[in-house]
Amino acid sequence: MNKYIQEYQKIVSTVVKKSFPSLKNKKIRIIEYGILTGPYYFFTSGFEAYLFGTHLVGFNIKLRKLKDSKEEVLNALIAHELCHAEDHEKFKNDIEIIIHCIKYAISQISGKSYCRITERKTDIQTIKKGYGKELMTSSPH
Repeated sequence: MNKYIQEYQKIVSTVVKKSFPSLKNKKIRIIEYGILTGPYYFFTSGFEAYLFGTHLVGFNIKLRKLKDSKEEVLNALIAHELCHAEDHEKFKNDIEIIIHCIKYAISQISGKSYCRITERKTDIQTIKKGYGKELMTSSPH
């Protein structure tokens, strides 16, 4: 495990304890992924996926190079991804999760609204949990 994943894991643990009691005893695995291309992916900081009982939270390797990636900003980005995790906990089974992921992926590729609605809802959840200022700091908009 590299030092960045260890840092993210510590922040995830802290944020879960502070704001996500429903995820306290859930499996959360942290990974890093390479920089993707295109204007959309320039600002993609992370993702969350859930399958077979484990939440997978990934962070773009470019976060290492951000000069303003203070812990508060990382907290907000992590809180955003954990809001996805909390939302995914509401699915009844893996089939529902797979359907959601397919709809999300198709929406992201095609520019349909499902992706935007999901992300907006997640941003609102993140703000309600107290990470609004930091989330706005990390936003490209």
